[in-house]
Amino acid sequence: MAGCAPRVALFDEIFATPAPAATAAPVTLSPSNTVAILYTSGTSGEAKGVMLTVANLDHMLSCTTARLDH
Repeated sequence: MAGCAPRVALFDEIFATPAPAATAAPVTLSPSNTVAILYTSGTSGEAKGVMLTVANLDHMLSCTTARLDH
């Protein structure tokens, strides 16, 4: 259905049910492994990218979770 907006979901609704049990990763990752690359559009200059490591992501997720739990 073109032109239809996605359904709005609130955090309370999303997190109302327990998350599925985590499964083991298919490979072992160290804290320094790159797991994501974020790019800017470069509208105010040259496009840039940032590599996120396991440690970066673990830190951001724990901070975000702690902030949302308040």
